[in-house]
Amino acid sequence: MQNKVKFSQLLHPQPLAPYFLDPEVAPIDYTAALATLENFISRNTVTPKDGEIQQDLTTILEQYGFKAINFDHEGITNTLFLRLGQKSKLVQAVQPHLEQTFLLSPENPNKTVSWQELKSQFALARLAGGQVDGQDVPPLSDLPVFAFAGHTDVVPAGNLEQWTVNAPFSPDFHEDLVANPYGFIEEVDDYVSHKQGETPAASLFKNLFSCMQQSSFAQYLQHPNYSLVGRGATDMKSGLIASVFATCALLDKFAGTDACESVSFAFLFTSDEEAQALHGTKYVVEELEATQQKLEWCIIAEPSSSKQVGDIIRNGRRGSASWWLTAKGEQGHVAYPHLVDNPIHKLIPVVHALQTELMQLDQGNSNFPATSFQLVELVAGDGTTNLVPGTARAQFNIRFNDEHSYASLQERVNAVLARFPELQSSLEVTTTCSGESFVTPKDNQFCQDAAKVIGQLTGGKTQARFDTGGGTSDGRFITRICKQMFELGVTNATLHKVNEQVVLGEFFELMQIYYGVMANTLGLVELDLAELD
Repeated sequence: MQNKVKFSQLLHPQPLAPYFLDPEVAPIDYTAALATLENFISRNTVTPKDGEIQQDLTTILEQYGFKAINFDHEGITNTLFLRLGQKSKLVQAVQPHLEQTFLLSPENPNKTVSWQELKSQFALARLAGGQVDGQDVPPLSDLPVFAFAGHTDVVPAGNLEQWTVNAPFSPDFHEDLVANPYGFIEEVDDYVSHKQGETPAASLFKNLFSCMQQSSFAQYLQHPNYSLVGRGATDMKSGLIASVFATCALLDKFAGTDACESVSFAFLFTSDEEAQALHGTKYVVEELEATQQKLEWCIIAEPSSSKQVGDIIRNGRRGSASWWLTAKGEQGHVAYPHLVDNPIHKLIPVVHALQTELMQLDQGNSNFPATSFQLVELVAGDGTTNLVPGTARAQFNIRFNDEHSYASLQERVNAVLARFPELQSSLEVTTTCSGESFVTPKDNQFCQDAAKVIGQLTGGKTQARFDTGGGTSDGRFITRICKQMFELGVTNATLHKVNEQVVLGEFFELMQIYYGVMANTLGLVELDLAELD
């Protein structure tokens, strides 16, 4: 049994960015991870395509006891990979009530199981009175769940002629494309494991690449200042792969310990995040919520960082709601005002009243900036100088903090519109909310400890700060089943841009951050910050 150690004992005796952890303690397979990342970027997974990435990840994770639970829905690929800790009593509680093998049992040879079939097995066990420690059997795990979440789909590449470094789905390595804190490391073997490409997690790598290619990938460990360019390098295949290989490294070292086996590990990956996001994480969370399954901790591997990896932990997001106003009138010649009904004249007072009422709804709070009202569209006519148009349109968006909800904002908007009863028959209003605000308070221990891990890992050179800005993410769904959640990933300077890229040093460092956060959260190590005080 592994005794708990101080976090400082995980560090390399002479750390050199991006290699901070002792490879004997943290056997991270950087080579296999990098090769897998390049291969996954080469797959055109413009939303909602998955490119069989989730299927191939099953090859890696099955060796660590994960079952791939298939949540595919409406053509969207969703997989929840779950590894029950050895302390789980779930299999023993469910199996006696089934005529067939329990799908999550190690005795089940299938590496992929159907969620609908698994849900049916749980229902049968519950009806038969199955219990774990006097409680009805849970839907997935009777142990706390530590999860990573992410997506395999990417945004379209855009104008291919503007990809000046390499094609978006033909990734390649390039030197010094962006300023970064990493440099050439000659004695790289002093800082990484001597078993690169040989860990159990390297199975997928071995299936995809020849030994000659394996050697070529190893050289990039010496060049953390290189960038890997391709669509999805930042958002978010780097974070996704980093989470998988960091978890595998943790299990390579600590599997079988009480701390590691007293939790269940999970990955929730979808191919429906960059578009409508209706049948991906949203659907999976709805299914888990209906069965009362919770996650204890979750890291979303979105590219949250700004200048250097780990400098921002995004512990929440504002809500986002939009309204569309269409004023109807009667088209005609401007020289005959008595024969027209100008919809622009109707719409402008309404828009002005909405702006006046909603521009400053609050001053923000300790977790969020102030709520923001933005008019994003005001359209009428086609440019003809002597024509009054028949319709005029306006659109506005409100990014709101946790002092408001979509319902409360709708009431505010309706109250303003009610001041214009004369427009009741000529003004159409539609609205939608892409997500409510959510937050894990920054004084939460999970958040605070993650910041401390980053600080101690980097010798105090990176001080994480908490932020709730940016757009929306799948966190707006996951928050319904997980109250300890944040986003943490590589820097986002090239997010959705042409020549999207990830600095290799960031990718290597992110795996170590994930490793350290998991080790601390699960109680495998404890932070000792005296040297940084």
